Amino acid sequence: MFKSFTVKTIVIACLAVATLTACNDDKKTAAIVNGTPVSSEMLNAVMRFKRVPERDEKVYDAARDEFLHREALTAAIMQESVLDQQMTDAELADFRQQMIISRYFEQYLKDKVSDAAVENFYAQNGDKYTSHQAHAAHILFRVTPKMSEQERQAVLTKAQEAWSKLQTGQDFSELAKQISEDDVSKAKGGDMGWVRQGTVDKLFSETLFNLKTGEVSQPIQTAYGFHVIKLLEEPKTVQQPLESVKGDIRYQLRNQAKQAEMERLQGKIKIEKKAGFSNKPPAVVEADKKSP
Repeated sequence: MFKSFTVKTIVIACLAVATLTACNDDKKTAAIVNGTPVSSEMLNAVMRFKRVPERDEKVYDAARDEFLHREALTAAIMQESVLDQQMTDAELADFRQQMIISRYFEQYLKDKVSDAAVENFYAQNGDKYTSHQAHAAHILFRVTPKMSEQERQAVLTKAQEAWSKLQTGQDFSELAKQISEDDVSKAKGGDMGWVRQGTVDKLFSETLFNLKTGEVSQPIQTAYGFHVIKLLEEPKTVQQPLESVKGDIRYQLRNQAKQAEMERLQGKIKIEKKAGFSNKPPAVVEADKKSP
């Protein structure tokens, strides 16, 4: 049941042994692994970390025995001089840094952002969750950067001809189904749904929101090609409900709290580089020494 531990679990357990064994010599010893005492306090802490159920004595004992076995195996392996001790210590130190920083902020931010804080932010920043939308339809005539000016003009002529047909009373939806080159909206008679102001091409947006309901624009050009646009329903203001954005707000507030705490912790940091310390990698330092 407890045979398949992740590498990180083993590393954390090893760190626990190195730390807790050294500072708990006066505690009750639960076992001696290759001459090194292991305290009951340390073993219980490892079991809590691994969430081993205490009420099931058989499972609990098996998990402790497995841990002790792995600790003994680890010690035996380190005596074989196969692994690079410095690289092993470096990997443990690197993981220790990542684990402690990560665990600290997980715990620090756990209850840092309340529902009330989220609701307050939403109330004070309502404009961020409000949009102006219009129900639009269009007929698209595509152009590409590789087209010559003559080819581009030919496409513009097709768009103008379509606009002229619409002025004589031809149904927009039917014409869009016949000639539009926007495969998504074509099947729906050119209907694009509700378009948020500012989320599409600037000229397209300006043209759309300046139309009257039912009005059709003359051809305009965007990066996609020439569009003949129709406003199907007048623009309206829509506010996203709190439930749909509370997750994003909580994430934003947590990031702000994390940044503030990081800055506080950074203020407590003091690093002194000794004389002779070099920022250059060892290989570069050696190359510099060999240079004439």
